[in-house]
Amino acid sequence: MRRTVYLAAFAILAVVAALLSLRAQHTVAVVVAAHDVRAGTMVGTDDLSVVRMHDDSVPAGSLSAPSDAVGRYAAWPLTAGEPVLARVLATDRSGGAVLAGLEVPAGYRAVAVPVQPAGAVGGMLARGDHVDVYATPLPGHSTPSSVAPSSPSPSGATTTVASGGAASADPPAAPAAVLIGSDVLVLQLRSDDGQALDTGAGDTVHGLNFGNGKLGSVVLAVPAGDVDRYASAVAEDSVYLALSVG
Repeated sequence: MRRTVYLAAFAILAVVAALLSLRAQHTVAVVVAAHDVRAGTMVGTDDLSVVRMHDDSVPAGSLSAPSDAVGRYAAWPLTAGEPVLARVLATDRSGGAVLAGLEVPAGYRAVAVPVQPAGAVGGMLARGDHVDVYATPLPGHSTPSSVAPSSPSPSGATTTVASGGAASADPPAAPAAVLIGSDVLVLQLRSDDGQALDTGAGDTVHGLNFGNGKLGSVVLAVPAGDVDRYASAVAEDSVYLALSVG
């Protein structure tokens, strides 16, 4: 009787060991990044590889076929060898809702600049327009923040007044507007409370006031390397837009 129990226990242990061995050897195909992929990049076949991994170590949502990823956009940076998850891929390029059919080169960023209607061609702008962007110092700033201060004049900033002999500073010249962007694409107009404005709202969209509020900002497509200049202008300067009409 005891021998039968031992044999039965041994058989059960053997079966469990066999199952564990089979499980350890069971692998599945997993799509991984062949190299580092930047966010916003459309994924191509060269960006992907297929490896086999133990099924118990595969992250949830991993893709098993490259065709599930090719043609989609990386919504998050991918590291070489990292399993590609369905949730980090998007069917539209980042900012697709803003683009809505407008052609924007890869590597550009959407930047919103606050403007008054008078500084945006009287509020006459529409998405798809091209503008030149100028920055003018706000009161108390002598130089637009997007431009490095010039070196002081070798002769100094003061002159001697003949009557009384006292030294006084010459009145500073009015600061000139500085061009920070030329032929910049307008992606969207937004009201002062952040609502998107479109031509479907009627002619008053381009005036001072309309149903969604008044013009508060213009969203522009700018090269990634110029974002810091626009950010400085937004923080420190008054932005003026000139519409390209020819």
